[in-house]
Amino acid sequence: MKYFTLFIALLMQLLISGLSVNGGVLPGISGMVRISEDTFLIIHDRKNTLEPGPRLDLLTITRDDGIFCNPLSVDDWLDEDQEPNDLEACCSIPGRPYEFLLAESGCYRNKFGRVFHIRLTKSEGSVWTVEVIQVFRIYHQKCDDEGNTYEGDQVEGIACFRAYGKTILVYGERGGKTEKSTKPGRIIWGELNLNKDDPFVLLGDNVLAASSLLGARDCSDLFLKQGHDSHIVWSVAVIDNGDRGPFKSVIYEAGSFVLSSKEGKIEFVLNPEPDIIWQLDGLKVEALAAPAGSVTQSVISIGTDDEDYGGIWRPLFERN
Repeated sequence: MKYFTLFIALLMQLLISGLSVNGGVLPGISGMVRISEDTFLIIHDRKNTLEPGPRLDLLTITRDDGIFCNPLSVDDWLDEDQEPNDLEACCSIPGRPYEFLLAESGCYRNKFGRVFHIRLTKSEGSVWTVEVIQVFRIYHQKCDDEGNTYEGDQVEGIACFRAYGKTILVYGERGGKTEKSTKPGRIIWGELNLNKDDPFVLLGDNVLAASSLLGARDCSDLFLKQGHDSHIVWSVAVIDNGDRGPFKSVIYEAGSFVLSSKEGKIEFVLNPEPDIIWQLDGLKVEALAAPAGSVTQSVISIGTDDEDYGGIWRPLFERN
């Protein structure tokens, strides 16, 4: 009986930690960023105190042995609200190798709503460690009477790019129910200066889709693709009808950040009719990232959070 109890405890810890290999069920992926050719930092939307387990994992694509997912631990989150609640987005920071931003969806009971600036370090023994460098808040949406961010205002995607010698931070609000009505997904951008106490200066915002693609949740993540004198914005809209679905996802080109060298301005130009690139039935895509180096001809990597069914990682390819 003693050994059976220990076995069950170990099994539960493995399930909670999300440690999965080669054909096993991955934990739900709520955000993802590529950190090397075939390695990705992935995040999970576990709720603080209610859902224990790692908030971060390293997902590695191997040529011969499939997918490996290993949890990352954090010793100190540098904030009185402690470990993250509902991490929904992550991105790399241009010009700062192995430094990343992790974004919570918003506030819950007058807590959270944070962005974490972290650094990954790899030791000689190939062990990765995580250091939280700083924590800050950039969201200014009104909360409900219980101190919770309205569903439509929650942050689901985050990205950074360089322009005119500055780092520009972009984040996407999901769209849906707000205080008095519903709203489409929105995209917000501003200058990021991590050396200042108030590191984010708002530059602009716009709708992310001229009309909702699937009826409510227009932004489940963001991905920026380098173009000529522009940064093309891909987003993903989803339908989520409960922990067992049905799910549906549409990845679309929302518009572009256009750089004007004469004026030094950064403008988001919305596509009047979003260009649908992929439609995926049965999956709830919450993570978009650069393609894996070993998967030739792939265009993008996706991660899903399919609730009761766990998550998957997949490469996507050009449409025929």
